[in-house]
Amino acid sequence: MKAGPDILGYGYIEFYVGSARMAAHWHVQALGLIPTAYLGPETGSADRCSYYLKGGGIEIVLTSAVRPENYEIQSFLTQHGDGVKRVALKVRDVSSFYEGAVKRGAIPVKPPQRLTDTQGFVEEAAIRLYDDMEIVFF
Repeated sequence: MKAGPDILGYGYIEFYVGSARMAAHWHVQALGLIPTAYLGPETGSADRCSYYLKGGGIEIVLTSAVRPENYEIQSFLTQHGDGVKRVALKVRDVSSFYEGAVKRGAIPVKPPQRLTDTQGFVEEAAIRLYDDMEIVFF
């Protein structure tokens, strides 16, 4: 991808899947991707689990619901099956990129917000791509 002055490159692609653990296992064994992060009940996320995998210039997140009442994930899976939910782009300035996209007609999903933990912070925002898919800026 040839990045414009405000887009620095691709980040990751997030898939919603029926079983993130099994999908992660397959991607590790078959494709040689390396698990680099995990989110789930053990880390304080009661409703979902996600595996962040990297390798060969690819970064993917595999997410599944831990509880059946997780409407966001379950309704996506019911309607589409396993599939891409988010495409993330690294941008120079999240707020101004998001504002510009919305001003030009993009449908907002999540306004800019800053997520902080002991490792630091990340700012992110999201717009609708089509149907249930989103583009995340970070």
